[in-house]
Amino acid sequence: MAHRIAPQAETELDNIWDYVAKESGNLEIADRLIDSTEPFYLLACHPHIGRHRDEDLRPGLRSFPVEN
Repeated sequence: MAHRIAPQAETELDNIWDYVAKESGNLEIADRLIDSTEPFYLLACHPHIGRHRDEDLRPGLRSFPVEN
């Protein structure tokens, strides 16, 4: 299943990469984190997966762990 990343999400991913690269001192770790596409496919196939976060974050929001 194909997926597209919105420009705003692309910017956020760039910011996350920058942060992880700086804090870890390791570009490979930042690359691995951002290059992982499995969560996108999982969400595309199962958009309602994850834990309901209605009570602690906001109604309609869900979350699921990707890695430790």
